[in-house]
Amino acid sequence: MVATSDPQLAVPSSPSKPTSSTTSKSPSNSGSATIVGIAVMENPRVADNTKPRMVYFDASFYLGDNATPLVACLKYFNEHSYDFSTDSPQAVFLSAAITRMHNSAKVCSTVLETTDYDVIGDVNWLCIPEGVDPRQRPLMFVSGPVDKINTCDSQFDITVSQYVSHLEGLGDLSVRVHIPNSPRWPNSKPMPQDAGSNVYVQGTLSHLSRYSDPDSTIYNVTLSSINFFGGRKPALPSFDASQMMSPTRGKGRAGMFSFSDYDASRSPLANKSKKRHLDTGDDLKSN
Repeated sequence: MVATSDPQLAVPSSPSKPTSSTTSKSPSNSGSATIVGIAVMENPRVADNTKPRMVYFDASFYLGDNATPLVACLKYFNEHSYDFSTDSPQAVFLSAAITRMHNSAKVCSTVLETTDYDVIGDVNWLCIPEGVDPRQRPLMFVSGPVDKINTCDSQFDITVSQYVSHLEGLGDLSVRVHIPNSPRWPNSKPMPQDAGSNVYVQGTLSHLSRYSDPDSTIYNVTLSSINFFGGRKPALPSFDASQMMSPTRGKGRAGMFSFSDYDASRSPLANKSKKRHLDTGDDLKSN
C-alpha cells in the first residue's frame, strides 16, 4: 500500500513488474487534464511590463497533513484586475489546465527553481474567497487514451498530452487512476477493457509518486466517476416501471433558488470589519 495521511484515500501501488493482468499500449498525443480546487497563491509576478494583466504565480495544493504539497507555476490573464500586490500567501479557488513540469518551461521566478515545481498550467477561472480553509485536496478532470490497465489492483494509467503556454507547445502528464472499494460499484468496478480506449474521469488527487527522475512523476487520482468513449460501458441499473410514480406538475422556476432574494447579512463574512473589493483590491469598510 502507498501511505497517505487519509485512510480513505490509501490506494495500492502498482507492481514493479508487469503481470498477466497488466496491458499497455503507446498513447497518442491527445487528452486533457484540469485541476480544480483551493490553492495557496504566492509570488505573483508580471514577466512582461507591456502585458500587465498576464500574471504568473506559484500555487500550492494540499495533499494531506504529512504530505508534500503539489507545487504549480500557473499563468493567469487578470481580466478582473484583482489586486495581487500583497506579500502574504493568499487562498484562491481556481481551475487550470496542467501538465508536468518541463525544464524548458517559462516560469519567470526569482524565488523557486525549475526543479521545485511539479506542474505548470494555464488558469481558466479564478476567484478570491474569504475565510476558506485551503486544506482540501483538489479535484482532477482527466480525459485521454488509457495507457496501462492493472485489473489486480483496480487501477489504470492515462497519459495526457495538451498545450500549455509556458512551453508554447505540448506538455504531458502521467495519471494513475485508482478505483476504490465503494457501494457505488457493488458488483464490478468500471475498469477499461482495452488499452488505447478513450475515457474521461473525475476524482480526487490523492498523492504524487515522486522518483529520482522528475519526468517519471505519477499523479494518483482516486476515482469518483468515469465515462467511456467508443468502448466498454458499465451496465445501467434495471428499471422497474411498476415503481414509477404518477407524474405531477412541479413548481417550475418559481420554486428555484433566487440569488436576488439572498440575505447577505446572514453570511459569516458579513460580520467582518473589512471586506476586500475583488475588482480593485481596495479595502472597504462595512456599514
